[in-house]
Amino acid sequence: MRFWIIILLFVASALHASPAVHGKPGHHSQNTDNYGYLLLAPQASAWSTHLRGRPAGFLRYERKAPTFNLRLHARGLQRQQDYTLIYFPDPFPGDRLICIASGTTNRGGALSLAGQVELNTRLPAVFDDNYPDGARLLLVLADDVDCDMRRMLTWQPQAYLFGKWLIKYIDTDADAVADYSGSWCLRRDDATGESVLDMTLTQSGTDVTAEIAGLSFSGTLSERTLSMTGLGPEGELLSVELVFSEQGDSFTGAVSSSAESFNVTGSSGQCYDYEDPLVDPVCSLPVAEPGLVVGGQQFNSVYAGVVHQGLDFTFDTPLPVIVAPCQGVVTQIRRHAISLDNIIFSVTIRYNAEWEVLIAFEPYSPDPAIADLQAAEIDISAGDVVNPGDILGRLIVPGTEFSHIHWGMHHAAGGVSTAMCPRDSLTPAAAAQLDALYIDTLGLDPVCLDPPVMP
Repeated sequence: MRFWIIILLFVASALHASPAVHGKPGHHSQNTDNYGYLLLAPQASAWSTHLRGRPAGFLRYERKAPTFNLRLHARGLQRQQDYTLIYFPDPFPGDRLICIASGTTNRGGALSLAGQVELNTRLPAVFDDNYPDGARLLLVLADDVDCDMRRMLTWQPQAYLFGKWLIKYIDTDADAVADYSGSWCLRRDDATGESVLDMTLTQSGTDVTAEIAGLSFSGTLSERTLSMTGLGPEGELLSVELVFSEQGDSFTGAVSSSAESFNVTGSSGQCYDYEDPLVDPVCSLPVAEPGLVVGGQQFNSVYAGVVHQGLDFTFDTPLPVIVAPCQGVVTQIRRHAISLDNIIFSVTIRYNAEWEVLIAFEPYSPDPAIADLQAAEIDISAGDVVNPGDILGRLIVPGTEFSHIHWGMHHAAGGVSTAMCPRDSLTPAAAAQLDALYIDTLGLDPVCLDPPVMP
């Protein structure tokens, strides 16, 4: 009994600030049995009913309604500061969070919010790790959250108020649809290899837009099926159809074009924990032991009318170790055939939004059995983060004419990807190593030829 008396005293004494709620004007319900209540307090504080002098908040809401109807009072916050009440689904970092209401504290550090908010989802949502037990609410600094991207930009828990228990809210609006906005990882894994792509969905009702690896898509959601179209990197029309799980945390589907179609799967969240460097790459050589190299091919050399857009390293010793020349994320490992039906494995490493690294394992054989052996000697998977010197795998050298790896560097600008000579991205020590190998030992001078004049 003492607890509820203290709660009521806190609400009665709360100072009022100008409210700002993302939703409709204030709503009052006469059904008091439908009210829920939540105490908000600093994360590190021990449970106590003694509220005087401490930051604290109190939320009243309707448990069942077409909109989330709330009244919130808080005190002891930073003065004249913008705050946002959010629904924060587990796990951390709370991808696909929902901003519920925002407002500014007054000169005394008090905040009041009231209104109706169209959430278009029940709380907790099905993709929340706390489902069906309840939803976690937080009052955070408005500058720390991106309400459009539905993610935290900065995490300062010492400045927030946390709900002391989980709450439940049922959206009684029959037209409400599941919201799949946020970050997703799209994966392809089949006989031709594996790849991962970050996908960001933005949903408004049944209309959805998406960005997949820098490409834009749009479409509609029908129940749990999302259908989208967009243009591929070569301007081709791509169709994407995804079917979300009942829990809303994964999907299966397919990506199709006029040339091919392949199946994909996906899960909520980003594919990898990697922050793009802001500077151009500085690399080492992609071979662990340069002394084992017995041949190569220069950048911009021409063979059979094809311009060679990389550097090759040829071996005649068993299983030479191949390493990552630069840091990055392995976004694709592709098994495919090139000239003379030789089967190769192309490993694509994303350095940042402008730079990609390509390492191709080429045993120089059309034999599927040799290709299977090469597949077994690749140690990394799509989604792995690598640093210079990390082992990517070993090259199968079956005694064929030109067993080698190909090393390419590609720079994207204005939507166009251009092959660059890898030597231009080397550390001074690695450049000296490459010159000693290519120029002094192999007689391939210069390492990087000028662009050829093609007929």
